[in-house]
Amino acid sequence: MAPLDKDIPRLPCDVSNIKNLDTYIEVINQLTTCISNAVNEGKSVTAVNKCLINLAAEEIRRASNSLSTVLSAKASHAEEQSLKNDILTIVREEIKKLKEVLTPTSNAPGPTYAEVASIAPKKPEPNLT
Repeated sequence: MAPLDKDIPRLPCDVSNIKNLDTYIEVINQLTTCISNAVNEGKSVTAVNKCLINLAAEEIRRASNSLSTVLSAKASHAEEQSLKNDILTIVREEIKKLKEVLTPTSNAPGPTYAEVASIAPKKPEPNLT
């Protein structure tokens, strides 16, 4: 005989709720409270509560496994930020070097278009030989 929907225990939360260390702790607290309530309900542990306890314990195991994933993702994000900052520093230094190389050494500007245009062209001297 298939179990009725009311016989299927429901957990208060699951691994999908874990996003960071704080939510991990919250999930673990909710699951352990669920286990305590199931054990302490009545004089004996019913089959439904045994199932709930097993589900909660399995979810705690899965939550602990997901914690390492969350922490490693956080560490890799920090490494990415560090690498990004290093690259930006190097690029800025290279741009500064290029500006120094490309900047003319004399501060005197060249002649303007008007100055060049105002100079009368020299006429060639006739060859008298």
